[in-house]
Amino acid sequence: MSKKDLLDTEFDNFKETAYRICALPYYDCGETEEVQKYMQGFPMGEDSNKEWRADVKTWTSEGKKIIRIIVLPAKQTDYNKWMLRIAELNTLAGEEIYYLDEAKYDELLKGENSSDFWIFDNERVSKMFYDDKNDYINSDLIASDTQKYIDLFWLLQKNSTPLYEVLKKTRENLKVIL
Repeated sequence: MSKKDLLDTEFDNFKETAYRICALPYYDCGETEEVQKYMQGFPMGEDSNKEWRADVKTWTSEGKKIIRIIVLPAKQTDYNKWMLRIAELNTLAGEEIYYLDEAKYDELLKGENSSDFWIFDNERVSKMFYDDKNDYINSDLIASDTQKYIDLFWLLQKNSTPLYEVLKKTRENLKVIL
């Protein structure tokens, strides 16, 4: 099995929980045109992240829990604003999403390097790797220090803000309709 298939396998097999840290300021997933249209005032298309939302609905209907923590850069870009709307749609599907500001994230890491990762069933950690353009390359299961990642996730979550509070503040401060 290729390493690119690792996350698919984990999602096919997890029993109760999937927790994610999104630490990069942006991801190159081929959405540039969609972001531009959204920022010009066009509504987000029905297909935006449709497969993920369908999966989340299925998993949560089975009693599974999906939690994501997104590190939010101090200076929000159009991509970050667009992602706030995507995150809002994901929560409607059942995903719990929290935001952590970048300065607090850096403070909590205390100089340690972290990257994006998923934790499945509080047992398996899949560390994610990206190229220099932040395009996903692959994932690798972490065989040791699993507890370190679990502890880090909960520390970050404890210091994070629920998405609905971030949306309220962002809409008030930026006068942006998300």
